[in-house]
Amino acid sequence: MPEDLLQARVDMIINMQEKQYEAMGTTMEEYATSAGYDYEETIATLKKNLEESTKTEIILEAIADAENIQIDDGYKEFVKNIYTQMKYNNAEELYSDFSVEGYDGRRYFELAYRTEKALDYLVENCVVSFEEPPLVEDVEVTDDEAVQEDATEESAE
Repeated sequence: MPEDLLQARVDMIINMQEKQYEAMGTTMEEYATSAGYDYEETIATLKKNLEESTKTEIILEAIADAENIQIDDGYKEFVKNIYTQMKYNNAEELYSDFSVEGYDGRRYFELAYRTEKALDYLVENCVVSFEEPPLVEDVEVTDDEAVQEDATEESAE
């Protein structure tokens, strides 16, 4: 997990939350504390939750890349639905509010669009089998295969 990506996501959520609390005349920290929560613990939980969703997004982004899923004409409608629901006047205002140091709001929504399309691709192309895969027994691995397997595992890390 790229730490800078995860931190950008945390910063983005905190930034959006701070704007909401500011409109109520308080801060996220003041609100959490007044509600009996430890603010640092709240941020740590937020980060842990975002780590899981960001891992999923990274996987879906890799699928989108592998399947050459790009931004297309549907993106304008996708982002318009979001900024309209969130009561923004246009996409640029939305992008601005979702931009944090090291991570641009436009990039965030373009990735959201591509990962949604990757999910659609997976649903349309997945093959579901309810049969148990056959067990592989008594397979002998040669030294050359074991070395190749170790090299493959190391390169995957």
